[in-house]
Amino acid sequence: MHPILPPLLARAPAVPAPANDVSAGTARRSADVAAPAPVADAASLRVAVVVASLGRPELITQMQELMARQCQPPERLLFSVTGAQDL
Repeated sequence: MHPILPPLLARAPAVPAPANDVSAGTARRSADVAAPAPVADAASLRVAVVVASLGRPELITQMQELMARQCQPPERLLFSVTGAQDL
């Protein structure tokens, strides 16, 4: 672990769980909030993936292969890099 993180974590204030906590199963939709419309079928989904990377060209190659194997492959796969050496 980074040498600065333990002291910072030790000083971090405890954050109480919200009353409307999804992980606790207490989340409720307000009556005035509309539920999202269901997706008619997966073919109508449009997916784009953006990946920022620096100095990890082997992981970029793996990412491309994994994205191509998804049941709903992304329509666009964009990589934000500093130069050709990162691809």
